[in-house]
Amino acid sequence: MLNMVSGVGALTTTELDAHPTPDVVHPGNGTIAVAAVDAAGHAVPDVTVVLSADTAGLAGGKPVVGRTNETGVATLRATPTLSATADQGTLTITVKPPSGQYADRRANADVLVVR
Repeated sequence: MLNMVSGVGALTTTELDAHPTPDVVHPGNGTIAVAAVDAAGHAVPDVTVVLSADTAGLAGGKPVVGRTNETGVATLRATPTLSATADQGTLTITVKPPSGQYADRRANADVLVVR
C-alpha cells in the first residue's frame, strides 16, 4: 500500500504556458516566436505549437504548426489578416506538450492583430 501511495506523485503534471513574441502584430507580419515554458519558467523542448485564426485570419486559411527547439522556442512563419471592416482581431495559440509530465489545460496568450 505504501508503494502505491508513493507512486501517486508520478501522476502529477506541470502546466505549460505559451509566450508569443511579438504578441501584437500588424496584418502581413511574417514571424512569431512562441516560447513554451513550464510553471517555473523553464523552457520546454519538443512541444507542438499551433497558431490558429480566431477573430483575425491567416493567409492560406490554415493553422500554422511548429515545434519548439532545444531552447523551447518555435518560430512560426505566418501572415495574419483582418477583414476589410475590422480594426483588430486575435490569433489563438495552442500547445501540445510532449508525452509525460506536462499538460496544457489553461488558455494561452493570444496574438493581437491590429491595423
